[in-house]
Amino acid sequence: NRSLFKEDGTPRQLNDGKWQFSMNEDDQGNVIVRIQFPRFMDSSMLDMDIQPTYFRITVKKPEKADKYLQLHLPAEVKPDDSAAQRSQNTGELKLTCPKVYWVPPTKPSKLKDEENWNPSKARNQTAVLEVKPKANQGQGLDLKGPVNPRSIVKNSPGSTDAQIREIKTTETQKKAAKVEDDDFEDDPDCPPLE
Repeated sequence: NRSLFKEDGTPRQLNDGKWQFSMNEDDQGNVIVRIQFPRFMDSSMLDMDIQPTYFRITVKKPEKADKYLQLHLPAEVKPDDSAAQRSQNTGELKLTCPKVYWVPPTKPSKLKDEENWNPSKARNQTAVLEVKPKANQGQGLDLKGPVNPRSIVKNSPGSTDAQIREIKTTETQKKAAKVEDDDFEDDPDCPPLE
C-alpha cells in the first residue's frame, strides 16, 4: 500500500494507467483538464475527488488494485463549482474547475479614431505617405538617380582617399592564371569545366 502524499503533505503526481491528459486555462477563469480514458470503460468505475490545489481520479477495478490519476492544478480552484463531463463517443473526461482568484480582463478602451472609422469610407480613400529628408542628411550627395560608389567612399567620414578601380580580366590573363603540372594529361573524353 503506497502513500498518495509526500512526507511534507503535498500530493504526489500519479498516473498509474498512463492515460493521456491535457491541462489548460481558458479566458473565462477556468482550468480545463481533459483525460483520455478508454471508450468502453464504465463511468461508474471512476471516482473523482477535486481539491483546491489538486485532483484525484480513482479507477476502481474489481479483483485488482485501483489505479490513480492525481495531478497538481496550475491555480487554486473552487471544488464545489467544478463540473465533470464524459464523452460517450470517445470516452474523454473533461473537468472544468473555476479559479478562486480570477479577475476578468478589462476591455481596452477604444480610441476616438476607432469609433469613427468606417471600412466603406476607408476603401474609397487613398493614403499618401510623404517622406521629407532631414536637414543634415545627404550633404553634397545627389539623392536622385544611380548610386556612385566612388562618391560614397570619398564623402564617408574618416576615410582616406581610397581608390576604387575596376578589375578587368582578359582571356590571355585567364589562361596565364592556370597552373599546369608537368605530369598532367588532358583526357579528350572529359568535357571542359566552366
